[in-house]
Amino acid sequence: MWHEACPHCGERAWIDLGRESTALMLHQHEAHEVRTRLRPVDLLRAGAWGGAVGVIAGALLVGTLGGGALLAGSSALLAGAWVAWQRRRPGPPPSPLPSRWSMALPPTGPVREAVSGPVRVRGEPLTAPLSGRACMAYEVGVRHDGRGSAPASTWVLIEQRVAPLEVEGRALDPSSTHLVLPRQRLGTYGTVELDAAAEAFLRERGLGSPDTVLELFETILEAGTEVEVERTEHGATLRTRAVGEVVRAIEGAPGPAPALPPASR
Repeated sequence: MWHEACPHCGERAWIDLGRESTALMLHQHEAHEVRTRLRPVDLLRAGAWGGAVGVIAGALLVGTLGGGALLAGSSALLAGAWVAWQRRRPGPPPSPLPSRWSMALPPTGPVREAVSGPVRVRGEPLTAPLSGRACMAYEVGVRHDGRGSAPASTWVLIEQRVAPLEVEGRALDPSSTHLVLPRQRLGTYGTVELDAAAEAFLRERGLGSPDTVLELFETILEAGTEVEVERTEHGATLRTRAVGEVVRAIEGAPGPAPALPPASR
């Protein structure tokens, strides 16, 4: 479906994810196109093989690379193209449907490297979208209640962004770095002072209606913060050292579990 450019990503081919029937219809249509798509190279490849076989067979039957071979080759060329058309080799998979969230998923697989130390930016810092604070990374969350520790699937919005960073001289790929930060609640929409940029950020994501109770969360990672990074084959997890200590305490490491930094109110 073609619309005006999406204010978030600039794409024109987008759909309202609330219209599930439309999304499913488009998905089924794309899947059908993939199953029946035939690439020109398939016809040429099949025809070339058929033509070569036909020429050889014609030469053996007629005894010369003359009219018989040409006729046999042409027939085999058409037959090969027809077989390729019937087989209808699948093409590339369809583009994924639009995603509402923007964040790297927690990487899976065994940990290949673990480093810790102060985080440093390798380029320009980011600006947190709701508070306008300069940072190295941020997480924005929106809920209908104030449960910051609720499962990810229950959030209206979770969005993470990471600048090009390094820890102990090791660079991190922003597109595959998942953040684990202590979530900080800013307050309820309508009672928290937001500038025009923050209001636009929420509107672009279909949020900000005065008739809906929205609890806003925003956590930033500042330069020099002590962090821990675990790398796997598929990405990295970055968490503050305070969160790492809590995780180790929960997993049975010796010593009392330290408290998380207090959430902002």
